[in-house]
Amino acid sequence: MIDGLYAVHFRTAGNEGTGVVSVIKGSVNGGDAGYSYQGQLTETGQGVKSTLTVARYNPKTESIFGPAESFELEVSGPVSDRSFELTGNVKGSTAQKIDISGHYLKPLV
Repeated sequence: MIDGLYAVHFRTAGNEGTGVVSVIKGSVNGGDAGYSYQGQLTETGQGVKSTLTVARYNPKTESIFGPAESFELEVSGPVSDRSFELTGNVKGSTAQKIDISGHYLKPLV
């Protein structure tokens, strides 16, 4: 996975959304209209894994999991140079599943 700016699309059983993330040297930072996302990517034999911290900054929005102020996502999956497909769940709640796909937009400045 190359460093850069990525568009992300995330889906749960009943909801979906979009955002952007920057990836640089394994660090992930990004967000959408109501929440920020941060974490570190760790390479595995099949791709990457990460625990992402998701925190609300806009009190008028709800996450795809409802009105949570913050939560952590445990995700993993395959990556290529310019895309990724991650699956996982809210930490401590395997019933709250999420799929996240991303594609490369441009280099960081």
